[in-house]
Amino acid sequence: MRVEMYKISYENYKFTAEIDTGAEVGENQLTLWYCEKVALDALSLAQLNTELLLKALKEPHKSLLLPYLEEIKHNHKQTFEHEMGEILKPFSSQKLPGEIKRKVKRIRAKIQQTLEQLESQFMQQEVLTLERDCFDLTAIEKDYQIYGEWKFLRDFFFEEATYENIRKFCHDFATNATTRAIVASREGRWIKRNALYTRNLLSVVGEQALLANDSSYMRLAREFFRWLDLHLEDVLQDPEYQRLSKLDAIDRTSTHESDISLRPAIDLYKSLPGVTIRYSCQGVSGKIKLDGYELLAITPHEEFASISFSSISYLIHDAISARLQQFTAITTERIPCNFTNGIILRSTGNNLRFREELYLLGLQLHQMLSESQHKQEPEPPVQCLKTWETANHPEYPPHIDHAGGILPARLTWLCRTENIENTLSLLSHFNHWAKARDLLYYEDRQGLYAIKTLFLSEAYQNGTIQLTGYIDGSPAFPFHLMVDYATTMATETILETLNDIEDNQQAEPAKKLFQRITGQPYKPQENQEILDRTQAEELIQRELETLIQHALESRQPIPYQQLEELLVYPMDLLNTTSRYLYSWDTLREGDLRKLDPEGLSLLSFHYESETANYTFHLPYRTAEAFLPAKHIQQIRGQASVERREYGTFYGRTITEEESISHPIEEILYALGIYSGQNFPRHLERKKERPLPASEWNFGELYEEEE
Repeated sequence: MRVEMYKISYENYKFTAEIDTGAEVGENQLTLWYCEKVALDALSLAQLNTELLLKALKEPHKSLLLPYLEEIKHNHKQTFEHEMGEILKPFSSQKLPGEIKRKVKRIRAKIQQTLEQLESQFMQQEVLTLERDCFDLTAIEKDYQIYGEWKFLRDFFFEEATYENIRKFCHDFATNATTRAIVASREGRWIKRNALYTRNLLSVVGEQALLANDSSYMRLAREFFRWLDLHLEDVLQDPEYQRLSKLDAIDRTSTHESDISLRPAIDLYKSLPGVTIRYSCQGVSGKIKLDGYELLAITPHEEFASISFSSISYLIHDAISARLQQFTAITTERIPCNFTNGIILRSTGNNLRFREELYLLGLQLHQMLSESQHKQEPEPPVQCLKTWETANHPEYPPHIDHAGGILPARLTWLCRTENIENTLSLLSHFNHWAKARDLLYYEDRQGLYAIKTLFLSEAYQNGTIQLTGYIDGSPAFPFHLMVDYATTMATETILETLNDIEDNQQAEPAKKLFQRITGQPYKPQENQEILDRTQAEELIQRELETLIQHALESRQPIPYQQLEELLVYPMDLLNTTSRYLYSWDTLREGDLRKLDPEGLSLLSFHYESETANYTFHLPYRTAEAFLPAKHIQQIRGQASVERREYGTFYGRTITEEESISHPIEEILYALGIYSGQNFPRHLERKKERPLPASEWNFGELYEEEE
């Protein structure tokens, strides 16, 4: 809202000072406008009113035309007065009726209108047809009041925004040509100060203060104005300020491109299907730091480099969203203190890096389109949107090969209170597929478990599900370890290795183990025979039992490196049917978990409402990665009552049969998850049912491995 505060006139100038409540500092800022009287030589005669033209009329035209005009006006006036007299005559001795009064009033108005029309016609036909030299315009130079359009002059801030300061400035501007020249050149001290102040105010004060429901914004704005008024020369003379001003200046004599550094990237985005660019800005090349302030130089570029789109296709939208985590200098968040909605990519602060990353992102988008065409994938219809959509279901699956294949914002949206029940319903179906050993391969099921963990972690962080119990798996820990057999095999290994020590990969561990058993360093052909089998078995078994006991007490896994030092290997120690037991470092996670007392322990997560009831389990070590340590410590004392996972929605139990009837691809699509590299076998179904162990043909099995 604008409110006019002062009106001032000096010489050929008029000024008005007003408050704009929407300005940078509101009522602490007065904006001064001015207009200048138009020179008489620049005016046409028609722009001057009748009174001034007649006053400026020279002889003999004045003596001839003025009486003629008065005569015409007198004659027409007499006619109307005669008509009015005839109407009033019958009522000369009595009160006039209302209707007669109204007639008289209409006649008088008509007299005035007619005289004005006569005067206008007279001016058009008799006066304005005269040459300009028939008028002495100097005679009316002080009388005419024709001004040009209103123009912005300057702002006054805080303590300087007083009537006396404004009046003095207006007087100086109106009477001093030097002051007017300074204003025109934009070189005055106050001009540069005000420009720097308005340029940097929001950046310095920040959005938090701008939106705060207190006086912090105005206090910080006042402090910054006072500081800048005192240190203006220091800022302008700073070498870094001068360098940035020169670097970001636009040479309009050589190019019309204001964003020349961003042009290669813009050209890439322009050629993308369904993309329309609204505007772009390459942003400033840097800021200067003085007394704790970070200041922008006066240049045409904004603080944050950005590119804004009028519209963008779903395909490009999802592809950009999927790749943003690779580019730390790019964000889709709006520009601070700018609340305009729309689709924008802007820098996070480093504009130089943003320019590079925006170009690289554009190259990736073109490469994606090229690969799609090479694979002869059906081209989806180009449907456009006008805002970023990261929560609702995307039109096309975003190509994300990290973070579970889901957009982070969509994951958060799915785990909100208003959406969590439907999400957990889909997750229950999802969970049954993760356990479907007969249908999916191990690698893909591990990918499903990783996504399940991602959802439960997000829901827990949002507070929509609760950690409710601990299922202790440590009692089963020792039973997965074949200590006696491992001891025997390790003893055989050390004896065989020492008998054939040359070119043996196990030579070094065997020598060290020999020294631990005998207390003597190994020397070929000298002390090999002093190694006693029984002594070796006793030490290895004792060491294994010590490792197991320590693991139970500390609740930490047995380091497999210590087992390698004892020449104990997976195929000898672990009680499993897995075929991949050749070395510890290539062992599957499921088998490696058998070295952990908590390997079979689970943590329960629960959700319950009037319409839904869900319980999910996660391996202890998996949940430990995102749960606070104090929460884990508290929950260890709460044994879970429910030792199975289940889900009910509107009183109906979600069964395995129902879940498997929904293809896993449909469930992933409903959640907005892109499969990509999350599933190495691309969710390929097993073609044959697994045979029971009694029907295994080991000959064929080994031939297949070879």
